[in-house]
Amino acid sequence: MPGQTFSFGQFQIDLSSRRLRCNGEAVAVTVKAFDILAALVEDAGRVVDKDELMRRVWPDAIVEEANLSQQIFLLRRVLGEDAKDHRFIATVPRRGYRFVAQVTQLPDANGTRPAAADRSSPPAVDVAGPPLKLSLILSPGSPLALAPSRPFTLSPDGRLLAYIAHDEATTVLAVRHLDRHDVVKFARTAGATSPFFSPDSRWIGYFANGLLCKVPAAGGTPIEVCEAGAECRGASWSCRDEILFAPTPASGLVRVPADGGAPRLATTLDFAHGERTHRWPEVLPGGHHVLFTVAHAGSASFEEADLVVASLENGERRTIHRYGSSARYVPTGHLVYMRGESLMAAPFDLAQLAVQGSSMPVVDAVMTQPTGSGYFSFSQDGCLVYLTGEARDVIQRLVWTADGAVETTQIAARLIEEPRLAPDGTRIALGIRKATSDIWTHDIEQGTLTRLTFDGDNFAPIWSPDGMRLTYSSNRQGPCQIFSQALDEPEPTLLVGGEHDLVPGSWSPDGTQLLFTEHNPHSGAGVWVCAPSSDAPPRPLVRSRGNAFAPACSPDGRSFAYASDESGQLEVYVSAFPDAANRVQISVDGGSESVWSPDGRSLYFRRGSQLLAREMDRARPQHGSKPRIVADGPFQPGATTGLPNYDVARDGRVLLIAQSSAVAHPEQLSVTVGWFADIRHRLA
Repeated sequence: MPGQTFSFGQFQIDLSSRRLRCNGEAVAVTVKAFDILAALVEDAGRVVDKDELMRRVWPDAIVEEANLSQQIFLLRRVLGEDAKDHRFIATVPRRGYRFVAQVTQLPDANGTRPAAADRSSPPAVDVAGPPLKLSLILSPGSPLALAPSRPFTLSPDGRLLAYIAHDEATTVLAVRHLDRHDVVKFARTAGATSPFFSPDSRWIGYFANGLLCKVPAAGGTPIEVCEAGAECRGASWSCRDEILFAPTPASGLVRVPADGGAPRLATTLDFAHGERTHRWPEVLPGGHHVLFTVAHAGSASFEEADLVVASLENGERRTIHRYGSSARYVPTGHLVYMRGESLMAAPFDLAQLAVQGSSMPVVDAVMTQPTGSGYFSFSQDGCLVYLTGEARDVIQRLVWTADGAVETTQIAARLIEEPRLAPDGTRIALGIRKATSDIWTHDIEQGTLTRLTFDGDNFAPIWSPDGMRLTYSSNRQGPCQIFSQALDEPEPTLLVGGEHDLVPGSWSPDGTQLLFTEHNPHSGAGVWVCAPSSDAPPRPLVRSRGNAFAPACSPDGRSFAYASDESGQLEVYVSAFPDAANRVQISVDGGSESVWSPDGRSLYFRRGSQLLAREMDRARPQHGSKPRIVADGPFQPGATTGLPNYDVARDGRVLLIAQSSAVAHPEQLSVTVGWFADIRHRLA
């Protein structure tokens, strides 16, 4: 755009390169302030109405007049004006602004003078050109699987998109070359979640069935790196060939060599200051520091979380920003992070490890999960990929089902989890997830719903055999520990504590022994038992190479069922109690969420969308009947920790959580090419 250079006073403004200079030196100015100055200079001497200015500067958005006033204020500061000195910009009350300084249009390098500018065209952009916005259509046969963690990632070299795809009753890792239309599903990656690339784009890391794995990006045999938690919250592969990840939703970060080994702690939760989770790690360039999200007890959402940087050399850390999550470093010298549905950016000094300016939104309507995960990824050459929309939890309703018929309960549609029938069948204990998770009880006859817990996150309720108390897991005192509380008591009693997360599974029929799961970030999940009324310490029942969890003691107290992934996928097993002998595999081709019928004659479990039941031979469990399908439909499965999301009544009816609507599978991703230039302009 030759000839679009104007001078006024000691300033020059070049519209083609979007540069403002004072006495030949470049002057920093925000994008919108520059656009306002350009509009006023082009119409020097004329009153430009406020509405006209807002239309020209914000052509694709509706903004308030306060936005314009703020940018005028910033522009006056750049030009050296104060409250009494308006030698460049004069305010015309109730109308707009006039540029009052003498303006001279300069000739271009060839000595020609341009024609008048076309005021109907949009403002000039960076000389490198505007960012290019595209849509990336996914294969209908390999739909994207939404999850608590971001389900896709772009390779650092910008050539590959790796994502988690639905594949019948499971998920698999899928890869698409951005210059092709076909999608390749990687074999032997069933159950895959949370993909991420190595810095050289040659490997893809992911989690599956309690393991951290990696696979060549060109395809090949997956390799197990180490054991990991069942609900990981992000991972990052450093330039030092080390992987940092969050093994559980309520833990610090751990680190492991990419070639395999035993994970070791990288960060530790500071319970004294209310920390409840470290997640979404991003190893910074150089591999010496990690950036991650920290949430505290009492936070309503991850919009209230902190962004923290920790040294991988000595563990020292500092909070660099408040109110955000899922942060990443951009090579432009900026930090980007999620706040609500906006992807925010702020100037970041990598040497000082400090934010050095104000934040502003750079992408709107980015899908974000209640876990704080933002659905975006970018390459090192400035290609951004993200998913638009809102990630709403599916609204659920508690229903009874028997012989194919479905009957709705009186409980209104809510975010329900883990319903448990009282031994006498008159009440239901359940979790309701809002900003925090709490335990409630529902009186079936009266139709009343009563809240039991008020502090921290509380989940996994089970009834005591006499039906007078509830036992549940809570993080109110740090790690998730096991508490007991009578329905008429305001506060619970600590039953089992420890340094790792504990989740109750089942009481023995006589109420003397409690079976529970310990989630150890080093050794995985294991089944334990204790006698809370005695001084004897808890002892392990099942500790194997895989993860074992969700124990359920049989009504006669002679055996217990549990789920384990030691075979490579979740299966249901039954062992004798209390010695854990004579183990028998009950499910075939997958199974979890085991629940005994109240009479102990049948063992129920879930496989994919199906709920099955197997009649049990108490003397010889291996000789039980072939499992039969009890229910099949849009019923909400349990968490990945295997906690049952249903229960069985004495009359054979099953209490299930029905999804009010099916989850829509996104068909396309949004792509912005040249995104780095856009960030520079927005935060100039």
